[in-house]
Amino acid sequence: AAIENGIGTIHEHLNWKPDYTHQAASHLKKQGLLYVTNGYYMLTDKGVAQVKEII
Repeated sequence: AAIENGIGTIHEHLNWKPDYTHQAASHLKKQGLLYVTNGYYMLTDKGVAQVKEII
């Protein structure tokens, strides 16, 4: 089974084009909301806090 937050597979789970996914991830990284580790996208503490505000 593919990992949902894997750099190479997340676009499939989000039903986004790979280029759009890369642009969105770059934007989120610049905002300090996302980082990459061992081939996976992960939310920073700031990113988690922002998600909690939204949901």
